[in-house]
Amino acid sequence: MKTHTAAAFQCGFVNKVVVPERLDDEAYAIAKENFNHALYGLLERQLELERDGMIKAGRTTDSKEGFAAFLEKRKPHFAAK
Repeated sequence: MKTHTAAAFQCGFVNKVVVPERLDDEAYAIAKENFNHALYGLLERQLELERDGMIKAGRTTDSKEGFAAFLEKRKPHFAAK
């Protein structure tokens, strides 16, 4: 390791040092890992929003009417509430 590379690593300016021949492969692996983590965060947030929407929808008068109509084997009479 060259002196400036070692110093950069020791100071925390870089978190990984690789030989030039491996640079593309390592950069790709890091980018892929970061992308996957970002997607997981987006998915987790989307699932939270979906859960909140389902809870809110389940508390409506129309939701209760839909369940009742299903159990009573009749057409529901929705009131948009």
